[in-house]
Amino acid sequence: MKKSLGILGIFLAVCIVASVFGQNFLTGYNLMNLTQRTS
Repeated sequence: MKKSLGILGIFLAVCIVASVFGQNFLTGYNLMNLTQRTS
């Protein structure tokens, strides 16, 4: 359980950093693509 939470935390941190630095990161298509690839 702790390992899963750590991986989720790292994933969220990467998403936040990428959304700050990338203009096209928070598009609907990209978010759908990310959720499909991480599941």
